[in-house]
Amino acid sequence: MKRFFSTAVLGLAAAALSVTPAMAAPPEPVPSEPFEIPGCEFAVQLDGSGSIKFTQHHGFSTGIAPNLRATLTNLETGESVSYVTTGVLHETPTDTGVVIERYTGHNLVWGPGIEGILFTTGTQTFVVDEAGTITLTESHGKVVNVCDVLAP
Repeated sequence: MKRFFSTAVLGLAAAALSVTPAMAAPPEPVPSEPFEIPGCEFAVQLDGSGSIKFTQHHGFSTGIAPNLRATLTNLETGESVSYVTTGVLHETPTDTGVVIERYTGHNLVWGPGIEGILFTTGTQTFVVDEAGTITLTESHGKVVNVCDVLAP
């Protein structure tokens, strides 16, 4: 599992239409064991169910996650929130060494440079620099910081 747990009905349909028959293998189940993810000032556990698949294309890769669900729990308070995260990720490396990540639909995003754990809807564009730092550069939709939702 990368730095996201993601991937929208419209985006999934678009990705499905672009997949060639040779790449049409079904998505794989996500790990069933809950694990802690960084981002909040308190420990957060992610428990996921569903499937995810990454497909390599010429010059970019696509991640799709039909029926993917995520429950995030504040381990200090027991407070939890659940999201359907069936969006699509398009990842494109550039000649300059940065990677453009475009998320469509409903996604969870976290990692170095992200303040918190983000639940996003719509289309969000991030740039990942050579050091792995993630920066949100364009947003068309909603961005919710899950740390704020789960804060004690």
